[in-house]
Amino acid sequence: SWIQESGTLVVAGNSPTIRVWDLKYEQCVRVFTTGLDTCTTTIASKSVSSSFFTRGAMDIPTSQLTNNYNANDYSHTPTWTFAGFADGTVSIFDEKLSSLSGKAQSVRAESSGWIIAAYTRHDLPQVITASVKGTVKFWDIRKMGVYKTLEVFKQPLTALAVHKCVPIIATGSQSQ
Repeated sequence: SWIQESGTLVVAGNSPTIRVWDLKYEQCVRVFTTGLDTCTTTIASKSVSSSFFTRGAMDIPTSQLTNNYNANDYSHTPTWTFAGFADGTVSIFDEKLSSLSGKAQSVRAESSGWIIAAYTRHDLPQVITASVKGTVKFWDIRKMGVYKTLEVFKQPLTALAVHKCVPIIATGSQSQ
């Protein structure tokens, strides 16, 4: 997941870790531990400096923030990373949390199957995910709960695209 505004790259795969890279300094600035025995199938990241994150999208006690985090003089812009996994789990990782995993919340989506895509919205505090079982879910990140589910296919879903500026999504399946 590439974040243009901060020069951050978030990478994951068939590993129990997610790595956050600051490309300006060409160094790994954080490693999240997923705590799952399954691969990361999709990630979407968002800079914490974005407006709906700084207005308290998720209430995290300041005692859980890293000791060296200071929003005024932090050279690397912290991120929130939304990860989807092969077992249907969706997790949020907050770079400001001091715990080793950095995991703010993890939710197992009911019978969703392999999560194939995740997109953050720039204008709303939501993440849109799609699973191979044909469902598209809209998550309110303030509560980390699903507020809308669309059953778009009865057959395996293979692709999801979300427009950055207007509320349009496109999906694809094996038969298309």
